[in-house]
Amino acid sequence: MRNAVVSAEFAEQADKMRSIIATNFSDMLEENRWSRRAAAEALGLTHTYVNSRATGDVEMSGSDIMLFASFLGVSEAEFFAANRPKPKSNVRILNTAKNAGKLRNDNSHRPVVSLADWKRSA
Repeated sequence: MRNAVVSAEFAEQADKMRSIIATNFSDMLEENRWSRRAAAEALGLTHTYVNSRATGDVEMSGSDIMLFASFLGVSEAEFFAANRPKPKSNVRILNTAKNAGKLRNDNSHRPVVSLADWKRSA
């Protein structure tokens, strides 16, 4: 049996899809207010495992997508949506027992506010 030759166009499309899946996963974590580290801990995975898939460094398998979709309470199809709306929140609450109710400032342009102030503004 001969080896299949993959065209450059196919490889480019595969890279684009891997990027879409990773971006959607990262956005869904943010929408559900999970840090990558906290999600990994909750799933019994390593931070490196979750982070490498959220950045697109490692391609997600079908079982990865099923696991993360179940964890986030979304359809597997959400991972493949090319024009998925971006999260609207400027701040995130971390879902960990250690950081319960604390807001995290991951980027310098994001404001840090108290939980009470954030709830009043929502």
